[in-house]
Amino acid sequence: MTQFVSDMLSRVAPEACAEVFASYGVSLTRMPVTEPPGASMPPLDASGDKTAPTVAGFIGFNGGRMRGSVLVATTFDVVVRARPKVLKVRSLSSSSSSDWILVRDWAAELVNQVMGRVKNRLHTLNLSLEVSAPAALSGKALSFAKPQSPLTRAVLFDARPDKVWFWFDASWTDDVLPTSGPSDGVKEGDILLF
Repeated sequence: MTQFVSDMLSRVAPEACAEVFASYGVSLTRMPVTEPPGASMPPLDASGDKTAPTVAGFIGFNGGRMRGSVLVATTFDVVVRARPKVLKVRSLSSSSSSDWILVRDWAAELVNQVMGRVKNRLHTLNLSLEVSAPAALSGKALSFAKPQSPLTRAVLFDARPDKVWFWFDASWTDDVLPTSGPSDGVKEGDILLF
């Protein structure tokens, strides 16, 4: 069963990331990755400037028999392009501190939506997850420790002209038994009010 879950997450998680960005008009094309990045982030902007700022959204999850985290890292410009139309009425500048706050907030929401799609797909197999609140960070010298798990997926997307790194790190027990059943989860794109 472990191989089934591994194969499913290798496909489902990156698809969820690409679908979220596409829903906001940003097309992501999966690029070949020969080796996941180590502790340093390769340049994500088109100029290849190693000091260009990066923004990342992060979220954790736990399901009793499955736990892990998701991270989406890209540039200011990609996150700005991936905002909904209602937020695009005002242009944002990477030289503005207040605009960086807005971009970090939206990066956190993007990773939250990615995890929501993964959670919904796992829910159709009767695998339930609890998700933490998303967080975001930004800076010119961000680096991320490479997870030690051999199950970690690192996917590089081309967002023309910049790049998007997507990490999905999950571990689960051998007794995870997905079963099909009725899905009463929230549909992607629906608004859930509390």
